[in-house]
Amino acid sequence: MKSLQEWLADTFPNQIEVKEEAITEHSVVAYFKEPVTELFKLFPWSGEENKFTSTLGIHWEQTKEVFVLKSHYYVGIWWLPTKEGEVYIKVAPKVRQNKRLNFLKVLEEILKDSEVSRFLTGYRGDSIFLIKENAPPIKLEAFDLPYIVFLIVSYLVTLDKLAKKGLKKDYLPVEKALKNRLRGKVLITKTFKRFHSRTDITSNICRFYLYSVDSLENRILKLALWKIKQFLLSPAGQFLNNTFLSTKLKELLHLFEPVSLVKISNRDFQRVKINPFYGEYRVALKLAYAILNWLGFEPFEAVTSKGTFFVYPYRINMPLLFELYVYSLLKKKEKDVLFQTEYTRRKLRPDFILPEKGIIADAKYKEGKTPDVEDLKQLSLYGRIQKLRNLFKREPTLVLIYPDFEGKNETSLLSGESMQNSHEREMLQDFHDMEIWRIPVPLEEVS
Repeated sequence: MKSLQEWLADTFPNQIEVKEEAITEHSVVAYFKEPVTELFKLFPWSGEENKFTSTLGIHWEQTKEVFVLKSHYYVGIWWLPTKEGEVYIKVAPKVRQNKRLNFLKVLEEILKDSEVSRFLTGYRGDSIFLIKENAPPIKLEAFDLPYIVFLIVSYLVTLDKLAKKGLKKDYLPVEKALKNRLRGKVLITKTFKRFHSRTDITSNICRFYLYSVDSLENRILKLALWKIKQFLLSPAGQFLNNTFLSTKLKELLHLFEPVSLVKISNRDFQRVKINPFYGEYRVALKLAYAILNWLGFEPFEAVTSKGTFFVYPYRINMPLLFELYVYSLLKKKEKDVLFQTEYTRRKLRPDFILPEKGIIADAKYKEGKTPDVEDLKQLSLYGRIQKLRNLFKREPTLVLIYPDFEGKNETSLLSGESMQNSHEREMLQDFHDMEIWRIPVPLEEVS
């Protein structure tokens, strides 16, 4: 099993320039002097992001002199098909001045608001965290922090949504010894051997059905919850110790108290049948499968950080995550925030509308000192939507929201202070009622 960089170095020794450091989001993987697009099932970059989700955002860009293999704004691990077989890609969060995005703090902010956190399991036709559990796992030498954080948080959020709808119940077969009464079908052979042969003619073993939550599906989900609890209590899981996770885990385990805690096998997952009415179970069981393959199928077997770590291919959509982070911050300041509201037949929808403030805003997970011209064009188009303009008493202010990875800009959202630098202020002089906000994101030191 080779990584993409190892495969490139072996396939093109001394022919192409391959960056030796880890692949990070939105960075160059390799430079090619000649077109080698036939080696991969990749697209050249066109701006249509949906094309590149199946390759973790790895794509081609062509300049006048070279072909460039680049990553996009996705973090994760994935399989990439080549003409000689599959190689794996690992794209890590970008490190800036020995700091990187603190996923846990971003998620903590999002999880403070139940309305915002419900989007974590998917919106706009995409998922912030996508796991491909039917693909071969990828072997790593150490824990993959983003995978662990998003797997656990996504599972708890999914179960919370499922619980609000109600746990699925089934008619489950039960065999029980009853005295002086009958229920369902009497199991004659078992009854005779156990009771009647011993002159106890008032007792019978009966088989009947109970309408119960103690189904196979719920047993799988409870075991995954239990294993998460074991992990968080172990030394390896101490970094995930926070109020939301511990409180939510306690609530969910209490809800699943009537469900049996038993050993589960791979074969049990094949026996599960999902009713379309309980669609949340499909997502929850996929996440549970990944959790049990990581932490084990035995309820009382201790979790350990030793040994090889296997990761199912997964993808974290960083632009969508940043949108939710901004949404959570805006909601703390404003009561009336419209999120992803569609106003035209062409499916044009700005990220945020603040009717009280007279603001139309769009969040862009990008870095750089100069705002993207295409972003300015898109935002200007939103400002011309008639139905949207009718919400305001005056000409709306158009705002582009970018992340601040330097941590220098401590200005809070909607404070009334300018949030753009001098270069941006000069650039925006050519536009009417347009602003740029740079929002600090939580960072952590890279060890």
